[in-house]
Formats: sequence, structure tokens, C-alpha cells
Amino acid sequence: MTGYGRAVEHLGPDVAREVGNRALRVLADLLEDTDHICTFTPADAPIGDGGVQAAVNTLIADPFHAETLTPAVDWPHIVREALPARFIASWRRPQTWADGTGPRRLADGLTDWIVAHLAHLWPADADCWTVRVNESKVYENIYLDLAVRVGDRLWLLHLGVCD
Repeated sequence: MTGYGRAVEHLGPDVAREVGNRALRVLADLLEDTDHICTFTPADAPIGDGGVQAAVNTLIADPFHAETLTPAVDWPHIVREALPARFIASWRRPQTWADGTGPRRLADGLTDWIVAHLAHLWPADADCWTVRVNESKVYENIYLDLAVRVGDRLWLLHLGVCD
């Protein structure tokens, strides 16, 4: 955990969710370029009798559905690995997003801030899965869907880019 852990430890879950969600929107705005749009959204639903797969499908927009759920470990690592690097339009202005530049430091800091808020909602050892969505229709060109189980609720973190 980065130094941000202490900054959010006093927050209630609703505040952590809202602040984390706002940080995701800011990071999406920062990473958007003229030819792509970032959609970074967390959502949650109860896990009913249908189990995890059914809960994931309630959180994915129709007509899409989860084809596979692959068990994963260490959701913080998965999120940090994806954000911001997977969503940077580096082919447009690579010098802007190089390590150590102002925009890259800001994006990396926002990522740490987001992970700190999600960690307030999700235990580090929570059951999690990466989700592969059916590709029968157009879906985000670059995406990561991560499902995280916390008690009787399932969270879906969608990180995507579309042209």
C-alpha cells in the first residue's frame, strides 16, 4: 500500500466509493485523446442464487455477457498494472507520457489514489476474477473487467477504451 492508505483509512465505505469513482473519472479524462474515450467505472450488485457469473452479467451492459471468469490474485497489482499504462495513447505523443513527465506522474499518482480507495472497499485477499466479455458485438477495444467478491456482493471494475 502506498502512503495514501493512511489518508483514506478514516473514510466510510460510501465516501471511499464516491472519492474513488471521482478519481477514476479524472484519470479517464486525463488519458482521453482525440481518437479514444476512456470509461472507468465501478459497480456492484448482490450475489444471488445464480452465483458470481450471474452477478457479473447483471453488471455488464446488454447485449454483452461474461464468457469466462479467470481466477486472479492480488487485485491491487492487476489494477496498478493496467492503470494508466494500458490506456495511454502513447502512439500520439510518446514524449508526453514517458516515465517521469508531469502527465505520467499525475496519472500514476491518481492510480495509487484509486487503489487506496478501492482497498478501503475490497480486502487485498478478496476473491477476484478477470472477466472476458463476449465479442459478438462491438465492445471496448482495450479493456479490463475485474470482478471482486466482498461478502455477499460482487463488484465489477470496468476499465476500457473505445475509438
